[in-house]
Amino acid sequence: MKTRIKTPLTVVAFAAIAVSSTFASEWLTDTTGDWGDGSSWVGGTKPGTTALARIAGTGRNNTIATLDTTESIGRFIFGQGGTGGSLTVVSGGSLTTSSTTDHRFGQSSAFTINLETGGAINVANATITSDAGGIFNINGGDFDAKAYNAGSSGTGTVNVDSASATIDIAATSTFGASSVMSFDFNAGSSVSTWNTAGLSITSGATLGIVGASALSEGTYDLLAYSGVLTGSFTTGTISGLGAGLSGSILSDGDSVYLNVIPEPGTYALLGGLLALAHVMLRRRR
Repeated sequence: MKTRIKTPLTVVAFAAIAVSSTFASEWLTDTTGDWGDGSSWVGGTKPGTTALARIAGTGRNNTIATLDTTESIGRFIFGQGGTGGSLTVVSGGSLTTSSTTDHRFGQSSAFTINLETGGAINVANATITSDAGGIFNINGGDFDAKAYNAGSSGTGTVNVDSASATIDIAATSTFGASSVMSFDFNAGSSVSTWNTAGLSITSGATLGIVGASALSEGTYDLLAYSGVLTGSFTTGTISGLGAGLSGSILSDGDSVYLNVIPEPGTYALLGGLLALAHVMLRRRR
């Protein structure tokens, strides 16, 4: 009898462990803290390897999280009703997820993710969807995802602000009509390229270039794709180019890129100077 009772009790115990590990972990309201510190989370325990991590859920405002440790979870939903939420992944911080279900931030309220140099986000098995004021600032670090979807139903913003970040999307990057993408050259000559397999752009999506003061005539990759490009961006402002230069957003068989050329007036000026030099040379003869 004891043996027959012991077996089902063991099964029930394991089942309880399996169910509890998939429960959602909620960040405390009005809390600024570290992801790895259990006291930042409801119940005093940080999310486990199969948990759904929620930050800035309904009624949970001013939630500011910093991640500087190596963390593995199942899935995340950030910005689902709360306001003032953000997650900053700093140097030494790494967030890896395992669930194949869509990950979301800025789902129904604004939420910002900052990826800094030395940090990493790896969502290799799922799509990340950013809407409703979701902002992703890539200031460095390593970002990998199966797919990315911005601005399908609400504003989703992606800012690439680093020349050293590594960005790789294994499937399709989709930029909806309400998406805004910005590349900041930071007064330098290069910026990180958003690498993706497929690229789908809905009419109304905007692309902006800033900090281009150090750029010279040439082409600069912004988004590189190995598969199919569908649609095109509604080009936003290209600001910061030096005097005598103009820029345009173009695409070819494998990339969307910034093309910088001398303004037409510059060509005319050069032509005039060449003609004047030719006349002066003839007079000397």
